[in-house]
Amino acid sequence: MAMDVYAPCPCGSGKKLKFCCADLAEDMDRITRLMENNQPRAALQQLEALAKRHARSSWVESTRILVHLELAEPAAARDLAREFLEHQPDHEFTLVLYATSALQADGYDQAEKLVHRAFQRASRKFPSMVAGLALASAAVMSSRGKFMSAREHLGFALKIAPDQDRQEIFVRLLEFDNSAQIPYPLRGAHNLPQAALSEPQQSEFKKALKYVSVGCWREAADVLQPLTVAVPESAEVHHAVGLCRAWSGDEAAAAAALHAAAGRYSDLATAVECETIAQLLDQNVATDRTDVLSLMVPLNSVSRLLTALDAVPRLQRLTLPPGDPDAPTASYQVLDRPRVRREDMAGLTVETAPQVVAQILVFDAERGVQEVPARMLIVAAAGKDFDDAGDLMRAVVGELADWSQPETSTVSSAARELHELGWSWGFPANASAVERQRIDLEQWARTVRDVWPNRKTFLLGGRSPRECVGDASSRVALYAAAYAFDAYCDEAGYNLDLDAVLKDLQLEPLPPFEVDGDAPVSNLSVMQTERLPVESLTDAQLMSVANRTLLIHHDRSVLRVLPLALERPNCLKQLDLDRCYMTLADLCRQHGRRDQALDWIQRGRTQISETDSSFEVQARWDFRELILRLEDPSDPGLRPLLNKFATYYSPKLPQLRPQLEGILAQLEVESPWSAGGLVMPGDRPAPGGVWQPGSPVAAGAESSGGKLWLPGQ
Repeated sequence: MAMDVYAPCPCGSGKKLKFCCADLAEDMDRITRLMENNQPRAALQQLEALAKRHARSSWVESTRILVHLELAEPAAARDLAREFLEHQPDHEFTLVLYATSALQADGYDQAEKLVHRAFQRASRKFPSMVAGLALASAAVMSSRGKFMSAREHLGFALKIAPDQDRQEIFVRLLEFDNSAQIPYPLRGAHNLPQAALSEPQQSEFKKALKYVSVGCWREAADVLQPLTVAVPESAEVHHAVGLCRAWSGDEAAAAAALHAAAGRYSDLATAVECETIAQLLDQNVATDRTDVLSLMVPLNSVSRLLTALDAVPRLQRLTLPPGDPDAPTASYQVLDRPRVRREDMAGLTVETAPQVVAQILVFDAERGVQEVPARMLIVAAAGKDFDDAGDLMRAVVGELADWSQPETSTVSSAARELHELGWSWGFPANASAVERQRIDLEQWARTVRDVWPNRKTFLLGGRSPRECVGDASSRVALYAAAYAFDAYCDEAGYNLDLDAVLKDLQLEPLPPFEVDGDAPVSNLSVMQTERLPVESLTDAQLMSVANRTLLIHHDRSVLRVLPLALERPNCLKQLDLDRCYMTLADLCRQHGRRDQALDWIQRGRTQISETDSSFEVQARWDFRELILRLEDPSDPGLRPLLNKFATYYSPKLPQLRPQLEGILAQLEVESPWSAGGLVMPGDRPAPGGVWQPGSPVAAGAESSGGKLWLPGQ
């Protein structure tokens, strides 16, 4: 189809094509068809010929740059864009292409200034492309673990993106705020504070806000930095610098500024929030780190190797998920002592339970375009665990592997303090969740009671939390250390009793965050939201907090807010009841509150049945209950529920039987379809283990079988 000569000219001049680059229209139309027909090389050849006849045509040059990007040649695209901008430095479309190609060719650090230039100059005219730049920058920051920067880039992309792209970006932002892998104080929005300044200083502050509005947080921080000298006692200025530095990805400088703000705020809660964020950033950039290493060794015989590994008492073979093309041939946990059997679980304690110190992944040879030899990976924390696992494998494997040229690489890295707080049990695959949880909670109790309070930390100047008790100069830092520990526990799936920890440190809970009347609460930070007096909120405010809590999913907040919202009739009408009851049931189950979990399941089933008693809804709730009861094979309610699935659900859902029988076989629980399997209430159930929801394999296997194990997880 011929180009519309009355459409805006693609060169970006703002004129109609008829009155601008009409002499190029026919050639460019032909080149466009080549690109649409997946002939970029042919299109590039014609563009280069056209460029000789129409030197410095923005339409021709920008199209050449786009073709190079399509051909995955970002360096060539970058060089073309740079050369063109030397003659037309204000061409917005090429500015975006220059930043895009430089980001791909040189990496974020070298391209940051170009990216920010595109943010400032082209956001209004080319919002979709600039939003793409922001999303790419967010991905870089996320990969580096700079979560506040990643989130702010996502928020900027959402703000400028055209309507057709906003939904996808919004979903990515929701997923980010819901990620349990990000410390909860860093999730959600953080608002810049207002500072009391003189008129000239206020002018500089407003200038910084303009940079913030276009995603140029480093430039904003650079504008604000002199104000920290001009008004050194202004906590708000230091706070603003800290947030802008964090959003730019400069977490070391951000932590320094937030420490300074915390030391200047008279409001205790705001000081603690600044200090908490600063300590979390300090952990992220800590130089004293533990690396998790991977040692790759070529193998001479996989079958003989597996036979040898199966015979080692300290190695526990895991069941791998079927049908995963990327899964290894076999996976083993390396334990710190001989493996135990399920029948030994009752007598285990935290002192006698085996812990995982390394993982072994065995891959068979791969045939294809490029042959990959059989190999073994040893994954462990650098130091004693890595060395011991290597020595064990050398002794066991011997000549079955080629140890002459092993390859070592770094899998991950974490602050040493955080790494040493973690543990990973090596339970047998068929151990029940109740048995696992008993030992896990015992270890958590010990960590909270004895390990963390007495552990010296760089966050407190080399002192332990208990050593800081009563020291007024360390009060804010001690509060923040407790909140940082709470964030660590939350990431690990443990619901810390923060008030009890504060009491042990002789600290009072932070004061409530009071709101006036029906003031909005949706723009508060996560730590501010947690301090809201939810009992006194209006229905509208409580609904806002409930939805935010479901999004952020900080366990303690969910368990505090949702039950209250479910008691208010106006909230009850607006809540996603299915999601609320299932969330509460899952959290109680996760934290060992089985009776409460069963109660929430029953309440959810009863509540939903009043509005939707469909077969599918009832089956979903019954399956939820089955998952919970399977965690304890001695549960007297398990067998009657299995009978219901066999006699009521299975005839209507034929595909259910093989799936459920597979789960029961893994757990060594007698199937209700087997001879004598249908048992009435009161009969003794067969012993068994636990199946975790969402996993086709037995608990213990699904966490490490098909991916790299990381110590302490």
